[in-house]
Amino acid sequence: MFQFVRKVTLFSGLWCLLSLATAQESRLTCGRRKVKSVYLIHNGIDAKAGHWPWHAAVFHNMTGRTDYACGGSILDENTILTASHCVHTRRGVLPAARVLIHVGQINLKEASEYTQTLGAREIILHPGFSRNSIINDIALIKLSSNITMTKYVQPVCLWTMDSKKELIVGKNGTIVGFGLNEQDVVSERLKQALISVVDALTCIASDRSVFGTHLTSDMFCGKGQKGVSACNGDSGGGMFFEVGGKWFVRGLVSFTPLRGNTTLCDPLKYTAYTDVAKHLEWIKQYIDQRVLSFESDVLDIDYEEKLRLFNFQTCGVKSSTVHPGGSNWTLPWLGFVRAPNEYKTRCVVTLISDWYAVGPAHCFENDGVEAFILLGAGYEHVKSECFDRNGSTLCTHLSQMRRIQRIIVHPMFGTNNSADNIALIELLSPADTSQPNVKPICLPVTSELRTNAKTNLHVAVISKDEDSYKNIPVRYLDSAECMKLYAQENIVLNLENKRLCAEITNNQDEQNCNALISGSPLQELKMFGGKEQHFLRGFELLGQACNARAPPIYNNIEAYIDWILYNMRYNEPEDFVQTERLPSNGTLKSQWMRLQQEPGNENLQLFNMSSCGVTANIVNAKTGSIVVYPWMVTVFGWRTIIDEDKQLEVQSVGVLISERYFLTNAHLVKQKAWWRSVVIGLSNLILQAQCVGDSCVQAVEATIRSIHIHPNYANDPLNYNIALVELTSPVNSTSRHIKPICMPFLKDMFKTSPLELVVTSNEDLDMRSKTLTALNPTTCQRQLAQEGFLTSTKTVPWC
Repeated sequence: MFQFVRKVTLFSGLWCLLSLATAQESRLTCGRRKVKSVYLIHNGIDAKAGHWPWHAAVFHNMTGRTDYACGGSILDENTILTASHCVHTRRGVLPAARVLIHVGQINLKEASEYTQTLGAREIILHPGFSRNSIINDIALIKLSSNITMTKYVQPVCLWTMDSKKELIVGKNGTIVGFGLNEQDVVSERLKQALISVVDALTCIASDRSVFGTHLTSDMFCGKGQKGVSACNGDSGGGMFFEVGGKWFVRGLVSFTPLRGNTTLCDPLKYTAYTDVAKHLEWIKQYIDQRVLSFESDVLDIDYEEKLRLFNFQTCGVKSSTVHPGGSNWTLPWLGFVRAPNEYKTRCVVTLISDWYAVGPAHCFENDGVEAFILLGAGYEHVKSECFDRNGSTLCTHLSQMRRIQRIIVHPMFGTNNSADNIALIELLSPADTSQPNVKPICLPVTSELRTNAKTNLHVAVISKDEDSYKNIPVRYLDSAECMKLYAQENIVLNLENKRLCAEITNNQDEQNCNALISGSPLQELKMFGGKEQHFLRGFELLGQACNARAPPIYNNIEAYIDWILYNMRYNEPEDFVQTERLPSNGTLKSQWMRLQQEPGNENLQLFNMSSCGVTANIVNAKTGSIVVYPWMVTVFGWRTIIDEDKQLEVQSVGVLISERYFLTNAHLVKQKAWWRSVVIGLSNLILQAQCVGDSCVQAVEATIRSIHIHPNYANDPLNYNIALVELTSPVNSTSRHIKPICMPFLKDMFKTSPLELVVTSNEDLDMRSKTLTALNPTTCQRQLAQEGFLTSTKTVPWC
């Protein structure tokens, strides 16, 4: 046992984020999932079969029983990576005969059809490890028989890239294991959690007594959200990162400070991980060299299979539609990366299929989670407009906004390498390419199409004269000529075969040209299938396609075709499932009456199902007729600013569910307030204040009697963020502008897809509503995880 056992606990378990590469004669598969999965991370979320196919469970044979001990990761057919302390006791290295390995197992107590059990032939500890220190806490277990690789059992990739910690600090990795759960018992189900890596100084400052004396340069630290951590039973488990579509093991769970005077982990503290990248040379001595994954590897791609991802009948054909304002929209493959509350484009991407686009990687360095892709127009266009042009009527088509599911940045791109500045963007839902203003460009996916074209090249720009997006011709420059021109500007340029130069040669084109922001596509126009089609040749990297002092630089897309194809996968849109129809009103009414009469349901008399949930209309000379949701509640409060100064503000909104009660968020009413008042029937304060006459809609003020916060809110604020607020006296709901909403007490109401979903909020004392689209639970959980709100399968809300 270590000398600092009173402060530090060691883990048993391995955590991996890996990816599987397709097999070749000279390479073995690693780090690629064979089972389609969604990207979900949570404290305690159950891992799916095949989701982490490289995870191994290490068991110890004790007298008369077999106990789970640690986690591990599959490196090749007969090698498991784990922590040294997982296979070492006070007496020394455990005999190999006392170690068993389970792979393909997601339930600790039950073997499944995917599970394989293997014995150990040899235990190899790092020569620098000892029980008196934590350094070199890494070991290999050689198996007595080979693992049979299946869809559910695969090896992870070893980190063969740059081993600098700066590349992972601030990034999120995933850990997987059977360690202690929130109830401090070993989890029977395999769990996964997202962990953020921090710099060494942050880690040491968090607990100097532990990390200050034991953290070395061959380790790194990480911690998840509150309550998310590696724990007892997770030792030896790996921390995994997805890079370029493949999963790599970078860390092994090693140690963490203890919780108080117990021998249990403290989930609020950082965990130290052995840095696998620092021990690569030692590991390479004992493994099958064919599993090592390098950027220079030739990717084995089934081109015939991948060709089904593309439609060469419709790709790359110019559009004849019009842009809002009447200008021509001819380049339907242009996409614009935007983010909420940002009014300018971050960069341009090029649509290459219904599901995928490519663009500059630097555009997504902030991981692109909040970003979305705008297609079909240069700005959001949600209402069709028609124009008369030379006696003909032309109408615009709506733009399409698509959220991003996955951003795959080229693994070699980084601060020290700008050559591989490319990212593959997978959309959360497919682009509607049946519309004429949204079409993919053609991609030269076969060797016959990769001609390294130097003629018929065009770049997308904005025409000053026409105020429209258009192509203008450019001249290809050979590498020597381009590098010479840059040398005249005192810039050393190394193009290799990954980048190329092209410049505008026509002076009139140059004067009439406004460059798009970085990512503008370079296209080759060629005859294909009897018609003119555009093929992607590259994209401009700096937003300087026009009027540049030196020739603009483009990524050479042909150098990345195999990488793009390798990372593309088949997707199917996830539709909201339509279920049985809502029963007729007569049936619902009879069900409601029966429910009210059942013993214990006396409180249901508080609800009037015959008049609830009916919207109202307000007619105003300025705004016309507007729809009002009469159940909306506005909560005002006085908040102390400085000393005695107080400020009146809208503290929350709520939903009236009866004459006496409304619902709101728990976190809003928990905030301290000197005084609160409730206003019901408020639609637009300014218009209502200016209104004169008997027809005016007057808001009603009420006071709060009591606030009841859900009892589970304190322990789980994300899933129980709800409060029931009781009013001092009932409101007058006979007015059509003040009505409670209906509550779904009847089971039949849960079996239907909604006809319409609306969210209403108070913005500048004006109740504004937006129509929403329902998502299925899987998509909801994935999107919440991307935004940092983590839920389990059982607690995922409705999105």
